[in-house]
Order: sequence, then structure tokens, then C-alpha cells
Amino acid sequence: MTAPPPTAPRPALLVDRLRRLAREQGERTAVVELGDGETESLRLTFAELDRRARAVGAALTAAGAAGRAVLIAIENGAAFVTAFVGCLYAGAAAVPLPAVASARTRERLAAVVAAAGPCAMIVERTGARSPAEGLDAAVAVIEIAALAEEDDTGWTPPASDPDRIAFVQYSSGSTAAPRGFAISHGALAANQAMMQAAIGHDPEWRSVSWLPPHHDMGLVGGILQPLSDGIMTVLLPTLRVIQKPVRWLRAISAWRGSVSTGPTFMYEACVSRVTAADREGLDLSSWRVACCGAEPVDAAVIDQFVGAYAPYGLSAATPYPCYGLAEATLFVTGGAGGSGVRTVTVDRAELGRGRVRHAADGVRLVACGVPWAGAAVRIVDPASGLEVPAGTVGDIRIAGPSLTAGLWRADGAPRPIAERLHGAGEAGFIQTGDLGFIDDGMLVPVTRRDDVIVIRGVNHHPEDIERTASEAAAPVPLLGAAAFAIGQSGRTGLGIALEIARAEARAADLPALARRVGDRVAAAHGLRPAAVIVLREGGLPRTTSGKVRRHRCRAGLDDGTWPAAATVLLDDRADLTPAPEPGNGRP
Repeated sequence: MTAPPPTAPRPALLVDRLRRLAREQGERTAVVELGDGETESLRLTFAELDRRARAVGAALTAAGAAGRAVLIAIENGAAFVTAFVGCLYAGAAAVPLPAVASARTRERLAAVVAAAGPCAMIVERTGARSPAEGLDAAVAVIEIAALAEEDDTGWTPPASDPDRIAFVQYSSGSTAAPRGFAISHGALAANQAMMQAAIGHDPEWRSVSWLPPHHDMGLVGGILQPLSDGIMTVLLPTLRVIQKPVRWLRAISAWRGSVSTGPTFMYEACVSRVTAADREGLDLSSWRVACCGAEPVDAAVIDQFVGAYAPYGLSAATPYPCYGLAEATLFVTGGAGGSGVRTVTVDRAELGRGRVRHAADGVRLVACGVPWAGAAVRIVDPASGLEVPAGTVGDIRIAGPSLTAGLWRADGAPRPIAERLHGAGEAGFIQTGDLGFIDDGMLVPVTRRDDVIVIRGVNHHPEDIERTASEAAAPVPLLGAAAFAIGQSGRTGLGIALEIARAEARAADLPALARRVGDRVAAAHGLRPAAVIVLREGGLPRTTSGKVRRHRCRAGLDDGTWPAAATVLLDDRADLTPAPEPGNGRP
């Protein structure tokens, strides 16, 4: 893939940018917090943010946090921003984590604590349900209010070092245990330069974000990018928006948001869970860039979203599909801001064989643009590492100045991910774990390599099957769907899990729903599922950032750990294939 030329000179580091904004534009609003998801509860100017962050930095420096990991378990809002910037001001490596303790988050927290070796955890408050509950006593627990109110006397700016680790992003755990990718100040600055070159943020724009700050899209895209560009950022609590998606739209309308981001499931929720009465009075004409990422972008969902909100001022050019991952800080590819959505329709059977053939009817995929500002993308054969011919699906590998320094280790130094730093015969490219192809110079992601379902020698991509399942479930709306491989007497088959709202579960004929989905998938994909599972709301396994854990779905069927209320339809007509030998699977 041909990449745009790298930009020069080297972009300024985030700490330097924030300090300059505090000096030169200190009166400008940096952060507005909507504590209940609707009403302003706190506002910080760049000068106030700088003052509070200096106090946090001074306290952490006195505690010996420089060069060490500091956990931050705070909800999306001004307190999180203060804690994160304060870590940067102390020369510490910030480690964002979920703010609410639950069975799912505690498992992940334990793994992160063991891997990160933190010296401290910053929380909003201690007490019941605090993430700090049960934490190793060697890790100091600090309430952010106590730090931010302290004097910043004695604080000195850390050395401006692009190689210093700014933060550690722990992967969501959708296909494996969480891994901590160490992101340097230089890599963060480079990624911010890429997004600025692609999207072209205007200082007069306003950003609105509800995304969890422990996820790369919420942290880098929703908070750090607008801050570095001097843009006012309106922050909403994540759970409040998930509970009531119209809060996101109302915030964009009320605050004249210019840029805001979400994964596919939230755009779908804005169509299915926001009523006509809820939409009354919305004005989305200020929304210039609606980034779509974090999971495969569904063209049909974007079409429905634009159709639903065009009467409220939303432009068809606003959706902005992009591709990225934690290993690359965030952003890898995207189109030019305001260019809209480009889709590619390919033959389903050929795609299953790893070949790309355009077709009038088939699988409709979304192109996610080109790399910017020094980044590069290659599509390679997973076995040889050599680039594949045009029109072929292969491993997506990436290179560029915003790549992780390596996996963080407990002694404070990143461990190079050397086994992933190769590809196409050249050093510097890393495996992404994703499959895709290039079409007309643009990257088209297809699926996660580990999620590919191989039945009778044909590849089936879960996102494609999940789209069919959602269509077949109508008029019953799904909260989520997962397609995955299951084992059955030494043979591999297809399993599908469907999640529906509690009210729908009480009213619907669930066995009939499962049969309808199974029949539609068999007709569309030539593959009859071995099992269709219907789950009540909350039953579909997800990561802390909302991604479906397809591998956990398989385990739930294999070991019988599905919720007791699940409806499981097994089909003895299923298409099965002998299970592949370990290591012999191909994309």
C-alpha cells in the first residue's frame, strides 16, 4: 500500500503541548464533565487542568512514581483527565483501568496488577465496589481529590524524552489474556500527528466522548487527541450512555459537538433504542466527524444510522470508518475527514477461499482508508511473511512511528515483542492478528484471524454470519450476536449466540427464533449451525470495552457454563468437519 509521505518536523510531545496551552491559552475550556450524562457538573480550563495535574505530579514524584506504573481506575470525566495528565507530569507510566469493580473487571484487574507491578492506584473514592478493594497492600491507594487539592510546590517538569513510556494500554482480552502495550511519548505524538493530518481538527471544534478511558479509542481518540489540539472536550460517563444512548446524541446537539466516536454497536443502539420522541429537538448539523472503529464497521448499520438522523441535520459525509489497535497507540488508517463511507461488495464464496472478487450481490465490507504520516500497511501470507498478490486476503501487518515500544514488564521496562516485529522480509512490521485486503489503495479489514471458522475447508467470517443472524431475527431486535467454532465429538461445527432484551425474551418464542436464525444462516452461507443459543440481556460474554468474546462463547457451550436461562437449540443436521490439527489452520 502506498502511504502518504511522513510529516516533519517531529511533533511536539503531549506534556509540552499542554504546558504551552496553559501558558498561552489558559482561559480556554479544556474539559466539561456531564456527571449524570446530561448536566454539566465540572469545567476545567487549560490553566486549571495544568495546576491540578502539577499537584498530582508533585505528589507522585514524592512517592517515587517516576518510571513506575500507576494504575488509574476512574470513570470517564475531569478527574480521570487530571489523574492521567498528573502521571505524565510525574514521569510515571499511567495504566488506565475500569472504574467499577465487578466479577468481570476484577479478573482482568488481577491480571493487570500482576503484570504491571504498579507502585500506586489512583481512584475517585475508596470504599465498597472500589477497584482498590482487596488490592495488594504494597500498592498505595490514592484518592484523586486529595492529590488535586495539594500544593504543587516542588514540582519540576519531567525531561522531554520521546522514549519515556507515557502509558500502558492493556488489550481488551477479546481473544486472549490482556497484554500491556507500552506507549512512549514519541509514539503518542506521532499518532496524534497522523490523526490531525487525516481528520484535520480545527481548534474551534468541540469533542464529545462517552467511551471508556481504559480503551485506546476512548483514551487517545476521545481525550488525548482533542486536548493536544486545544479542543474543548465534553465527557460523559460510559455506563450512563450505554443505559440510555440518546444522552450521547443530546450532548452532541446541546454542546455543538464536531467530532465524536463510537463502535458499531452504539450506532446500532441509536437506531433501535432511541425513539422518535427521544429524537425530538435534536440538531446534529455540527457533527463533522463520527469515527467508527474498535470493531468491524457494519455498512448496513451506518446506512441505518444516517437514514435515521439525516432529518436531524446529520450529513452522509460525517461517518468516518477507521482502523487501529492498541499496539499502534490507536490510529493506523482512515480516509480524509468528510469523505464519507466507501464500501466494497465481494463474492461470499470467493472470500471464504481467501480471494477477492467484486460482485453485485455478496458480502458488503467497509474500506477504512489509508495510512498517514509515516505509517505503512502490508497484506502478507501468514506462512511466508511475503506480500500477497492484489485481490488476496492475508494478514494485516503495520509499521510506523506510533508502534508500541513493547510489552510492559513489572520492572518498569518494556519487553520488546520481537517475535511480532517481522513481516514482508523487513524489520519493523508487526502482526495485527487481523485479516484483510487492499482495494483501490484502501485497507479493507475482514475479521480477526483467530475468529475465522473453518468448516469443510472453507473459511467463514463471524461478522458476516452475525449480520445474517441479526437480519433473520427480525422483528426481534438483537443486543448482540456471536458466531464461533464449536467442538462436537472431535469435529468442528458452527455455533451462534444471540442476545435479546429482557422484555423481548419474555414475549418472543425463543425456540422458533433460534430455528429461524439457523435456517437463514444455512440458506445464506451454505452452512447449517450445530447450535443456536438465545441469551437474555447481559448473557453474551464481552470484554470491558464491550467487544464480544467469541472464544468464551465456545467455552460456554463446551463446558456448560451458559446462564441457566439460555435457550439452546442443537441441530443434528449440522455441517461438521474434522477438527484441524493444532497449528494447521489457515486464514
